[in-house]
Amino acid sequence: MQKAKLPKVMIAILAKNDAKHLPRFLETMSKLDYPKNKLKWVWMYGKSIDSTLDLILEFHKKNPEYKYEVYEEPVFHNPTRSAMYIAVPCNEFRKLLTDEDFVLMVDTDIGVLPPETLQVLIKQGKDIIAPYPYIENSNPRQFYDTYVFRYANQRFENLVIDGKKYNAWNPPFENEKQPIQLDSVGTCWLTKANVFKEIAFDNPAPAYQFCKNARKAGYTVWTLPSLQIEHINIIGQEQPHFPLEWYVARGILPKEELGKLQG
Repeated sequence: MQKAKLPKVMIAILAKNDAKHLPRFLETMSKLDYPKNKLKWVWMYGKSIDSTLDLILEFHKKNPEYKYEVYEEPVFHNPTRSAMYIAVPCNEFRKLLTDEDFVLMVDTDIGVLPPETLQVLIKQGKDIIAPYPYIENSNPRQFYDTYVFRYANQRFENLVIDGKKYNAWNPPFENEKQPIQLDSVGTCWLTKANVFKEIAFDNPAPAYQFCKNARKAGYTVWTLPSLQIEHINIIGQEQPHFPLEWYVARGILPKEELGKLQG
């Protein structure tokens, strides 16, 4: 695809207390092989106790070729202080689309993203599609988002296909070079703008709920296993990414919440 004919993309980023990872993330994203004038960065900034906002503004000052917008996320209740209940700020992005053709939702703790990622995902022509995310420097190599990546209503952390078992260290379809249809994806994923405008995020696990709602509306969700990215290793950090079951088991959330993560 000729670069002059590449579609416009809105990069949607949630950022709060992310100064630790932002320099690495920004460097990685700036190496995308994509015309800068075809990208619009939209930041949903949560009030932070570190230099997150300063780093965002400094980056764009040094890279004036990028269009960018920064918004303060709305006030909302998050019962877990985790990414499981952030549908409100995610839905704010849907109001900010203008003439873009695609939306790339991407986490700020992505450490390695092949420069061709955006062009390759767009070329697939899918409603929703994601690369495979792995934990950086994990040994043995470990799939990152086994909770949200789902196939046949099963999480990647404990998946059975035709009697064969798969998990984080043995993900399904790992080297498949053609797109594979899934139930849901997350971490870094591309959506056609018309789908993004129509489909709402819900809680818990907004990326999962978005994919679930999209499938109900007749859209499809895909992954390209051979396109692989790396997530910074967050093991041992102050705010680990606990699954919903962890909160239910400790009485923080009612067990009824688990039913929202089915189908």
